[in-house]
Order: sequence, then C-alpha cells, then structure tokens
Amino acid sequence: MTMDGQSHIVTFGYGSLVNLNTLTEPFIRAFPATLKGWRRRWLARPKVDDVPEAGVHLAFLSVARDAAQSIDGMVIFDHPRTLDVLTKREEAYTREQLYWEDLSASDTDRSVDPCLYVNVPLPDHQGEPPHILRSYLDAVSQGFLTHFGEAGLERFKSTTENFHFPILEDRDSPIYPRPVELSKTERSVIDTMFPAER
Repeated sequence: MTMDGQSHIVTFGYGSLVNLNTLTEPFIRAFPATLKGWRRRWLARPKVDDVPEAGVHLAFLSVARDAAQSIDGMVIFDHPRTLDVLTKREEAYTREQLYWEDLSASDTDRSVDPCLYVNVPLPDHQGEPPHILRSYLDAVSQGFLTHFGEAGLERFKSTTENFHFPILEDRDSPIYPRPVELSKTERSVIDTMFPAER
C-alpha cells in the first residue's frame, strides 16, 4: 500500500472508517466519494484482540465485487506511519487495491492508488446468524449521517446485504472499541431506521 519515500497512503472506508471520529491518529485529509463495482454486506467476523467476547457471534461490514453496484464511503489520505495502526485495526481483513477511475472523487492528487479492506467470508455457525453490535452500527451510521445526510444513511441501508441479522443492544455498555456519542437527533434517526429487535 505504501512504498519508501511516499508522502501518504490512501484508504477507501465504507463502514466505521466513514466516521472520522473513530480514527485515533491524525490524518492528512478526507472527503466523501462513491465507489463503483462493489457491494457492501454484513458478515460473521473472526475473533479479534480489541473486541471482547459478547456471548454471541458478531457481524462486521465487508464488501464484495459487483459490477452492477456502487457504494458511498470516505477517501482518507493518511501518513505512512499510520499504516501499522490501520493494519492492526483491520486485522480481520485483507487489503485490495483500488483505482481512481472507479471512484467519483474530485481530488486532484492521484499519485497513490487507494485501497480498501475486505473481510473474507467465514463459514456460518450451524445456521445461527451473527449479531450486529448497536455500538458499531451507531458509529457507522453517524459517519453516513455526517457526510451523506439521511438520504445517504438510507442508501447505506439499501445497499448493504444481510441487514436481517439481529442487533445486539450494547449502546449503554459498548462492546465496540471505538464507540461514539450521538446527538438526540442522530439517535432518533438511527433508531427509526434501525429499530430495536422486538
């Protein structure tokens, strides 16, 4: 993703990375964009060090190639020194190379091709669906609301597979390691769009 002497690395975030509040290191700049040729989906995630056991299988966002689809996200220009931090954060994912012609982006600095992180599908757990953490969904949803508005959050929902997975309500005691604070308006919109399980 980066070579000796490069001044930056570039990542396309399509889930929690859309929410810049979840970044723990200073970045150079970021801007919204749309990526063609990919679709977003919830998948079961393997155990990772920074996510505690929840007593259930957990779901995290990934993407798959699909020539007929496009997804919104965030292009992040970052310092090369941040690569190790980013790789650790996305340790359950592999990196895929992207090309600028697949992105609707106005930035003129195209000296480094971006990449994105893809979660490799796991076998199902005897038919038991994984749970979506509310605290993770809050972080992702806040990012889309901030940069794409309510219409963008609607697109996030409509362009993401497996939203039938149950939601684990952990907002009051977040399991996700990078939880966010929601405004009353954000919480109302998110809870209306992704209601609690009945």
